[in-house]
Amino acid sequence: MKNTTMVGFGELFCPHYCISCGKVGGIICDCCKKNNIVKNREKKCLNCKSTVLKGICSDEGCRLRGVLQVYVGGRTGVLKDLINLYKYKAVRAAGGVLANLFADACADKIVKGFTIVALPTTGQHIRRRGFGHTEKLAKLIAKRLDMVSREKVLVRNNKSVQVGASEEMRKMQAELAYALGAKFCAHEKYLLIDDVWTTGSSMLAAQELLVRNGARNVAVGVLARSNHE
Repeated sequence: MKNTTMVGFGELFCPHYCISCGKVGGIICDCCKKNNIVKNREKKCLNCKSTVLKGICSDEGCRLRGVLQVYVGGRTGVLKDLINLYKYKAVRAAGGVLANLFADACADKIVKGFTIVALPTTGQHIRRRGFGHTEKLAKLIAKRLDMVSREKVLVRNNKSVQVGASEEMRKMQAELAYALGAKFCAHEKYLLIDDVWTTGSSMLAAQELLVRNGARNVAVGVLARSNHE
């Protein structure tokens, strides 16, 4: 029996405890969410770390210059724990909280009119974890924002896994990782979704692929920015 099934049964019959303070009720209580995540929300560019205004970087040398970007915070503490619970343990409650946090991070940004698209998960990871975590996350975020999510806008070209790879190797893999899918439409605006920005190689490659092929606008969104330098 897959881990996702076992977790599903557990969530039905067991109460959640706040992963930060231990309070019964939810996987994270409102107080800990406010003090450990919301108050620490960053306003720096995912790519160049310059200060952004309403999610837009204006640094002339940045590959995300003029591109709308949304993320919840740094990959540390409670946010890191929530991502790990969702991604590796398939805890559905964590996925719902993360989608809500991402939606809250969109509050001061113009995201209406975008179609939400996940960076495709590798087949190897789907088999190991029991679900496509980015695809599921994109659907949860779309539901929270009352927007549309769409699959097969992007497809994976290869089976390369970037965890543990050097920054240079990540860049090389990312350039070949994605192709346009059957559902790509050049007249749409897309908000790409992934869980963590480490070097940004995958997200930048996917974003630039869609732009090169005529997409009207391509924004990027992740749950957290890694401390990787």
